[in-house]
Amino acid sequence: MMKGLILAGGTGSRLHPISKVVNKHLIPIGKAPMIYYPVRTMIASGITEIMVVTGPESIGDIAKLLGSGHEFGCNFYFRVQEQPLGISDGIRLARDFTSEDKLMVMLGDNLVRETFADTVREFERSAQGCRIFVKEMPDVDGLAVGHVENGVVTRVVEKPDGFVSNLAVTGIYLFDNRCFDFINSLYPSSRQELEVTDLINAYFDLGACDSYVLTEDWMDAGTFESLLRAGPLFGVD
Repeated sequence: MMKGLILAGGTGSRLHPISKVVNKHLIPIGKAPMIYYPVRTMIASGITEIMVVTGPESIGDIAKLLGSGHEFGCNFYFRVQEQPLGISDGIRLARDFTSEDKLMVMLGDNLVRETFADTVREFERSAQGCRIFVKEMPDVDGLAVGHVENGVVTRVVEKPDGFVSNLAVTGIYLFDNRCFDFINSLYPSSRQELEVTDLINAYFDLGACDSYVLTEDWMDAGTFESLLRAGPLFGVD
């Protein structure tokens, strides 16, 4: 079985001062709160058991908004991330929820037009390891990118200083349940966070990670500039 995890924590510093008083994932894009978009993507991809991880100051608002999941045709579960210690730390909190199953992870500020029923089904049935979702972008400044050799992504680099490739690593990932053991062996980065790039590269070190290239619109809606673009692209319903 494939379960889903939406990470809706963090400080939202790129959207200050708004995100000082409201969790950024509750900010509307079109007629819907931002977090509705990854929820819809997961459900359209065949996932109906979804955990949402967020900070202690936001858990009540997000749980009130989403409810049990009945309205969406899924079941929601909620977990508090006490401190914003990184994406891998947020994934770690889903260990009991995931159990022996596989896990689709989405960052709550990632909007994507595609759905992934086929690749999720294939990964669930037969694949082991990790699958990252990448998007060719004209500007990858400030994003993690894929290092490419012979046309294949072989590693990910977190916000490189120089050019590595134009393949942005999006906030969408598939993991087998070994991810939790890998996370336990990670060390905090210079930002004092457990980085998802380190988790992904642990799979690459074993030759157990592949990539899926998005062909339709994708956006990290965590900045004011991207919020302005997101409405016309994604907020039409």
